[in-house]
Amino acid sequence: MSEEPKTILPHVITPHARPVQPMPVQKEGKQFVALRDPSMLIQQTMVVQPQALGVIQLFDGELSSTEIAARIVAEETPERDSVLIQAKDQIEKLAEQMDQFGLLWGPTFDGYEKQMAENLHKAGAFPIQASASLVQLAHQAQGGDSKPPEDVEAQKVWGKELAVGMLEGWLQSAEDPEFDSPVIGLVVPHLDYVRGGEVYASGYRAWVGAKKPDRVVIGTDSPYAAEVLRDLYEPFVRTGRSVMIMDVPAAEITKYAANAMLATRISFMISIARLCELTGAYVGAVLR
Repeated sequence: MSEEPKTILPHVITPHARPVQPMPVQKEGKQFVALRDPSMLIQQTMVVQPQALGVIQLFDGELSSTEIAARIVAEETPERDSVLIQAKDQIEKLAEQMDQFGLLWGPTFDGYEKQMAENLHKAGAFPIQASASLVQLAHQAQGGDSKPPEDVEAQKVWGKELAVGMLEGWLQSAEDPEFDSPVIGLVVPHLDYVRGGEVYASGYRAWVGAKKPDRVVIGTDSPYAAEVLRDLYEPFVRTGRSVMIMDVPAAEITKYAANAMLATRISFMISIARLCELTGAYVGAVLR
């Protein structure tokens, strides 16, 4: 009795790779590359051979496995038709494996994201990551003699008090950098309280008292991330202003457009000021 042919899902036939973090690893003396999801929806890493990275770069959501195979198999390859079939099968196996690890855009990733959202809403907080090292640091600063409570809820309160106390201490002792112009934002790609806590505190100190932004632009392809980020930023936006959600390319162009518009306005007002100087007009009245 012959086996039924395996059904390959559309998002595997035309794979679209999510952003991944490649890390070199060695196994039995050979070099491999471990692919990790930066968002850590899946804790495990997927190990591939280095040459697979060139194939994964073609997983753009537009090329099918057949088209990808045609690109990587040279025209002069002997018995090219049979080689193309083998290459197509290997590409689909690679895509299927990436899909299992949540490294492809598609229903599998959507399922992982939905599960994380459900766990987050159930727990009521993000998993402890950088804040864990902050609690440990605060505990050590107090001598490290006391032990955390055995009760889970009491442990949360104990850890929060330690972390908040450490942050408040850094903020109180931080010196004002006294920038010449107002701080308009902070970019912190990775929170490492142990090594950078005092630096972060100085940055946030400079932001204290700054005006609320006119708008917040969020670029994301994830509806769940959009919801979380909207809830996070809405309290910091001026009343009546909106938090704008768009895809990542549009957000990047919006950033450049806003910067270009600001530079254009400044150049224009400088020209107007020079004209006022030549004509004797009061520039303050014109600026109003």
